[in-house]
Amino acid sequence: MALRKMSNSMPGKTPSHLDINKAVRRILVSQWIDLGRISVHTVRTTVYLRGSLGRLPGSASPLTTSNVDALYRQIAAINGVIHVEIQLDNWSRDSVTGGWTTTDRNDGRGGLASDGFSPHGQKSYTVD
Repeated sequence: MALRKMSNSMPGKTPSHLDINKAVRRILVSQWIDLGRISVHTVRTTVYLRGSLGRLPGSASPLTTSNVDALYRQIAAINGVIHVEIQLDNWSRDSVTGGWTTTDRNDGRGGLASDGFSPHGQKSYTVD
């Protein structure tokens, strides 16, 4: 999903992709998002998020649609960011309403669901 907005870069200094990535990670960490399940990278003015979005195991509450929307808006507001491309295994954005819907079979806190479903979209197996 992409968000198009006016550039909010300050004149004279364009933040590096490292600065933008650091700002994105700071936002994710502030909301107890498990960074091991999501990839963050920036190319020019576009931030790419890929993977599964979930809170760290043991966090007090699961992610809600309003949490995901707030994360999206905070990332889009970072200085130097014009586009945000998000490809998540466990959340989707409705192209008409713009609302977020979970497609995950666990509660957004991380970890495995009881049927062996992995938050990374893969089945887990026990090898003897």
